[in-house]
Amino acid sequence: MPYTTGAIYNPSTGSTAAGQILVICINDSINLTASIELEVFQWGITDGPRTPLGHNLIALPPQAIQSFTYPINAGGFYEVQVDYFSATSAVIHVFGLDAVGGVVQRVLQAEMSQIDRLTNLP
Repeated sequence: MPYTTGAIYNPSTGSTAAGQILVICINDSINLTASIELEVFQWGITDGPRTPLGHNLIALPPQAIQSFTYPINAGGFYEVQVDYFSATSAVIHVFGLDAVGGVVQRVLQAEMSQIDRLTNLP
């Protein structure tokens, strides 16, 4: 089942400006491997197309955790889309981090919106 954070505003300055995105994937299943697909995008502040920042497809063993970090530019928007297969106990959280690694934004899986499919990448 695919989910999206939606477009998250990332200001160019201030205490909530993120310089990187941290995506944490957890497989809470005790016996099934989770296949997880991640897509990360960024937009500028003006109208324009999304720019893909990352695309990962992983097989996460039971009771395992894996994190991914993607650098982003301040000033604009970013989005993370996720889908997982096999194990239904996968949990994905997204955090915007400032220059020193502090959390300035976060989207937990329960706050994500369900979508019909992931974006087709060029």
